Amino acid sequence: MSTMSCAARNVAVGRRRAVMCACAAALASALMGAFAATGARAATSQFEALAESPVPLTSVAVNPATNTIYAQQYEGTKFYSYSPSTNAWTELAAAPLNSGNNGGAAYLNGRIYTSYTENGTELGVYDIAEGKWSTIANPLEGGTADITAYGEDLYLVVGTKFVSYDPETKVTTELAAPPSFAALKECESGFEKWGALAPYEGKIYGDQGNGCRGFAVYDVATNSWSELPELPNGAVAGGTIDPVSASYFAYGNYGGDSLYRYSIVGGSWHTIELPFKEVNDGGMAYVSLAGHSGVYIIQGQEADAFTRFGGLSESDLITSLSATLTPTLGGGEVTYTAKVENLGPEGAPGATLKDTLPAGMTLLSASSTPGSCTGTTTVTCSLGTLNVKASATVTIKVSAKPGTYANSVAVSSEGFEASELFKSASASTAIASALTPPPVVVPAPAVKHCVVPRLRGVPLAKVKRELKAGGCRVGRVVRHYNRKIRKGSIIYGNPHAHSTLPAGTRVNLWVSLGKVPKKGARTTKGVHPKHAAPTPKTAKKTG
Repeated sequence: MSTMSCAARNVAVGRRRAVMCACAAALASALMGAFAATGARAATSQFEALAESPVPLTSVAVNPATNTIYAQQYEGTKFYSYSPSTNAWTELAAAPLNSGNNGGAAYLNGRIYTSYTENGTELGVYDIAEGKWSTIANPLEGGTADITAYGEDLYLVVGTKFVSYDPETKVTTELAAPPSFAALKECESGFEKWGALAPYEGKIYGDQGNGCRGFAVYDVATNSWSELPELPNGAVAGGTIDPVSASYFAYGNYGGDSLYRYSIVGGSWHTIELPFKEVNDGGMAYVSLAGHSGVYIIQGQEADAFTRFGGLSESDLITSLSATLTPTLGGGEVTYTAKVENLGPEGAPGATLKDTLPAGMTLLSASSTPGSCTGTTTVTCSLGTLNVKASATVTIKVSAKPGTYANSVAVSSEGFEASELFKSASASTAIASALTPPPVVVPAPAVKHCVVPRLRGVPLAKVKRELKAGGCRVGRVVRHYNRKIRKGSIIYGNPHAHSTLPAGTRVNLWVSLGKVPKKGARTTKGVHPKHAAPTPKTAKKTG
């Protein structure tokens, strides 16, 4: 590319630029590889066609207090305001300076300041309250469309010259030189005349313009520049910041149809297809007005199309789905669990999950954390705004007859989706034939009697269990020495074994302590039979 810009070439030959000039076409062709590296473009329906401008416009700015947009005629002096709430243009007092081959504008303290690419000596100043124009000396001393306002100052740049200007004190300060964008050899060093500047949170972002891809940010506090990722393709004059989603917008290339969106948080560009097919140097502005918020874009130069882009958030929602089957007599109940996650780089407003249930399934319940679900055949779960790395869990429970069912869920949001991958998930479930009813179990009749089990020679622990099972209770337990019954087993019981008595009857037990100790031996357990309580007559026979 020669040192003369495409725009300058058109002026030099004395004709209006109705089509993309040859150098811009060559540039676009050379940059196709870089453009392809950013991934496929995203088409979006979030554009609203607005009232066409009365004439082709340039030098676009917005009054943030009233959300009124102002713009000047391309190659002329007519000046207009636009009301987003009424979608109507109004002609105002004509500007004292001809815009020539495009320009830029900035709002500051109740005034619109206009700067033009072909006028390096003066700026236009429109007093909104008085509806009158005046002019001031161009503090940059060079023509440019790259103008913005931050704090109490105007900022202008062209090439590697960057200045701030305080309209109250009339003091111009030369600031740090912007990057030369040396890697982009097809363009001039630094900022072209047909670029853009826009402020956000103490910094000023700017794109190189004039079909070039350079992009950088200026830190007001440190008076320093930093280069940022290049645009996907060349940009034309005009750019703005959406402060809600922290995004920088530009568009291009000459004769193209691309809206470029840079996520300040995510640090990456995405390309969106514009509704009009031939953009040119023009301008855009962000409006914050309930029901009308968005980026307002004029087609530029020799066209009068005007549109609003409302896709103000970029996110990447993904979802997964699992199924758990619980068989029932009629078929089965399936619990579907879907997890939705936002990978960023920004929050996903109005996140939604939809599930159109397969035929044959009946909804039992549906819930979401966070959010809520409605519907029966088609279940719609509103998840609210999912912040970056936030997730939601949706649980849908259904019943179904035997068969095989393939169920799918899909997620979406009101913002711009950075990727179309993993936006849906499926789960297949096979429900077998109905279960066989379980056998009827007849409960055993309640115990009404005490039946004394076999006792003699049976260990005490076992006797206790059998007494309980037989409806009896353990009565008094007495221990005796006995030569024939081993220690711990029953010598005798009263009532005796095999007796049938009223339920709960107590049965007294005599338990063996083993053989009688030798005469004179010391005993520590039990008692010698001669010291024991009287023994039933039958017990004497056992000893």
